[in-house]
Amino acid sequence: GCGLANTVHGLHQAGFSAYGIDFAQKTVGMVNRAAPHLQVTVGDVRATGFADEFFDGVWSLGVIEHFFDGYDEIALEMRRIIRSGGVAFVTVPSISPLRQLKIRMGLYPRFSGEQAGFYQFVLGPSSIVSSFEQHGFKLLGSQPRGGFKGLKDETFFSKPMQAWYDSKNGILRGLRAAADRLLGPFSHHTRLYVFHRI
Repeated sequence: GCGLANTVHGLHQAGFSAYGIDFAQKTVGMVNRAAPHLQVTVGDVRATGFADEFFDGVWSLGVIEHFFDGYDEIALEMRRIIRSGGVAFVTVPSISPLRQLKIRMGLYPRFSGEQAGFYQFVLGPSSIVSSFEQHGFKLLGSQPRGGFKGLKDETFFSKPMQAWYDSKNGILRGLRAAADRLLGPFSHHTRLYVFHRI
């Protein structure tokens, strides 16, 4: 869901009529107390309760990968609530070339298929695109994101890179942003997909 509603707040500040839902009642309660002007409610992304074709666009930022049984219900619900011609923005942890290399080298533990301890899937581009296209969307484009974070999280450089990653220094933040773009194609942490609702 929308979590602490950072994106809802940003869209609201930019003049959009933005809504957020999350299944975590405590989180939604906290958001409602801190920012009562935001339209954030408890809900399920698989059955939102919004009217058909209610939205011009929907953002799903790091949500669908957390569903052990897959995200078909979410994609269908997105298609239902987005107007014809609208847009879905979807980000997921992605299998970057760096992660592909680590898979080939056997550097990840094997997935047992059990739900116990499950947190999220890391998804490949072909599975995301084919699934959304089967559910009435057309891919407009995709972009790797978080190249610096991907390198930091997936290599032995983690500790020295973490200080740089957390730094509030303007110069280091600028260098990190440049490194993000440069490293993105190789070590991206997530991928943004933009789909047109047919």
